[in-house]
Amino acid sequence: MRRSPAFLAVSILSAAHFLAPAPLEAQGDVVSVQLDSAVVLMAQSGFSQDGQRHTGFLRNGGNQSISLNLKGGATYVILGVCDQDCNDMDLVLYDASGTVIGADQAPDDVPLVSAEPTSSGSFRLEVSIPSCSIEPCGFGVLVFVGAGEEVMAEAGRTRRGTGVTQPAFPAPLN
Repeated sequence: MRRSPAFLAVSILSAAHFLAPAPLEAQGDVVSVQLDSAVVLMAQSGFSQDGQRHTGFLRNGGNQSISLNLKGGATYVILGVCDQDCNDMDLVLYDASGTVIGADQAPDDVPLVSAEPTSSGSFRLEVSIPSCSIEPCGFGVLVFVGAGEEVMAEAGRTRRGTGVTQPAFPAPLN
């Protein structure tokens, strides 16, 4: 059974709320469990992990750039997760010329960006945590490839036209 990326993000977010606040080393474990769950859930929707997971810690209002190599014509979904102290995480994907080709800046802590680059190359993903109640907040990012237009349509997202992903998540659970 195929599930939409929005459903998967809500499932991951729901699981995170059962976890108690933890010391810094355990925050990485919380993020790791969420990323492991994401791989399984996204595979059920026809996506496969593309490359390695990116993890780290950011303070309230902090950001970090991640370089990604993407192939032209492929369909990508980039999923972010953060620990239980994070109230908001945003992702913005830029092409080599600095143009935004996908973004999720909604006030949620499981951002999801879709993109279909027209050419292969290096892209920059900006990860930011606008709201972290207990600093630093742990985060993780996975890149998935696959699934067609119909899966993204189920999630209420658009890739074409504006080039910017429109979030379709329900209100955050926290």
